[in-house]
Amino acid sequence: MGSITLSTAAICGSNNPSLKSRSQKCSLKSTGGYVCVPATFDYYSEHSNFGNTLKFDSIYIQQSASFPCLSCHYKLGENYVNIFMQIWRRDVATPPPRGPPLQTANPVGGCTVGQQPTYGKTLYAANQTLLPRRRTDNQDNRPRLRNKDILLGTWNVLSWFRPGIATRAIDQLERYRMDITAIQEIRWLGTGSVQMQNSLVFWSGSENIHEFGCGFVVSKKYRTAIIAFKPVNNRICKLRVKGRWHNVTMFSVHAPTNEAEGEKKDEFYEMLEQEYRAAPRNDIKIIMGDLNAQLGKEDHLRCVVGRHSLHNVTNDNGDRLADFAIAMNMSVRSTQFQRKNIHKITWVSNDGVTQNQIDHVLIDGRFSSNIEDVRSMRGADSDSDHFLVRSKLKEKLSTKRSSTKETRKKWDINKFTRLQKVQEYKEAIRNKMQMLQTETTEENVEVEWQQLKTIVREAASETIGTTTGSQKNGWYDQECKNILDEKTRKRMTFLENPTNENKEIFNIARAKARRLLRKKKKEHLEERVRRIEENNTNNQVREFYRGIRIGKTGQTIRELNFVEDSTGRLLTSEDDIIQRWGQYFSELLNR
Repeated sequence: MGSITLSTAAICGSNNPSLKSRSQKCSLKSTGGYVCVPATFDYYSEHSNFGNTLKFDSIYIQQSASFPCLSCHYKLGENYVNIFMQIWRRDVATPPPRGPPLQTANPVGGCTVGQQPTYGKTLYAANQTLLPRRRTDNQDNRPRLRNKDILLGTWNVLSWFRPGIATRAIDQLERYRMDITAIQEIRWLGTGSVQMQNSLVFWSGSENIHEFGCGFVVSKKYRTAIIAFKPVNNRICKLRVKGRWHNVTMFSVHAPTNEAEGEKKDEFYEMLEQEYRAAPRNDIKIIMGDLNAQLGKEDHLRCVVGRHSLHNVTNDNGDRLADFAIAMNMSVRSTQFQRKNIHKITWVSNDGVTQNQIDHVLIDGRFSSNIEDVRSMRGADSDSDHFLVRSKLKEKLSTKRSSTKETRKKWDINKFTRLQKVQEYKEAIRNKMQMLQTETTEENVEVEWQQLKTIVREAASETIGTTTGSQKNGWYDQECKNILDEKTRKRMTFLENPTNENKEIFNIARAKARRLLRKKKKEHLEERVRRIEENNTNNQVREFYRGIRIGKTGQTIRELNFVEDSTGRLLTSEDDIIQRWGQYFSELLNR
């Protein structure tokens, strides 16, 4: 319809099915009043979720100043039935007002193209609005999430100790808009928390060996919702977040394999039960992770497992998980949604033949309906044989808006290694101090401090300037991302068609990506060593010891210096952390 604005219209349709039809295009100029124009309309109805098409022999349009012309396809006819409704374009800022309730009138005859209608009364439809159909070619066809839906996930990442894999996994989680993800086999030493890109990573690993380990990846926007994180061991950890109506306690778990000794399995479930019972009673409790359990479709498990599991028979780990769920009054939600098998599979063997559903999501039975969907996301790739399992939690987390603060400037102090810059800085400070002494005579400590701070900042800005923060893991560049994207495409081809040829192509792409990542990291480490030696030669003590510290600890990402308040709650907001430190020193010094 171009840029036409339609106001109230009366539409006539043919009731003679034996008429021959032909398509014709017409363009009519506005002459005022009503014009009979045969037309075809695509529209959306308020009372329908689908687009509809109506073909009318004639449309009577009440013309206005905003209606310069009409261009449409139409069908000619002889007999007419009067139908009256209100239509307008979706992009009209102010649609025409609704008329009075629909009235009845008898048609008194037909009309031809361009002829004014022969009946005398204009009718309106007050009960229905028809809107023109809009193209949706560029629209995202994925289901939209409500504001209160939280995207949870679980993912066995196989190992984050390999070069570039942690950064790649974080990219994938941000791509899928994951809010909180339980991760297993992170294989980092000890326990801690760091910030990587726009996510916070909490982990609980082994002390001396890079094996197992579990944790959580939390979107930065939920930083203030975190109440506590407890590392239990290298197979269990839990995270508690503040909800609008109920707080949520989540467990990230990694159970022993089905072939493991029974004592290890018993020890795992005893520890999990102990931590589960220790969680607050009114919390929504969710267990996510790699439980190495195949759950079948037996009738006696139907109340806990449902009827949509990938497997027909339950293995030993599945029996243990079902017994635990029944004892704790939990529901296994990962097997209760009807999905294609490819969206139930969570683990695939290297040859692509063996496929299992062993990663699960469990929730407290009272809140089982809060998890509305669980499925595997095969497109997420971090060089693991497990798929990312995503679920929707119908809950809203309670977050506190962070106060807007002035961005802290990072001065380029490395320029002070040149004697000329040092002299320029001193001269700028001296000149500004002399100007200040001649302009002010007021003696006020607070005023003098603000003036001195302004002088130092202005002098630094004029002489050395600021610098941007250095890129963390600077070796992970666009070349690494491109080769990993290529490997992901080969992987998806292999998953869709697991032939020997596709398997070989995928293995070649994987080996090529691993070689490039190792090479990039090795070159980065060699460059770091060279820089340390150069700083030692040039007597740059500060940078020398900084390089030694980073090389010794291997820490290239920013740690999160969270603290606990007097009640044991984790403080994540910067304002709360500063206030807590002030309270601590006040109590310490005033004893």
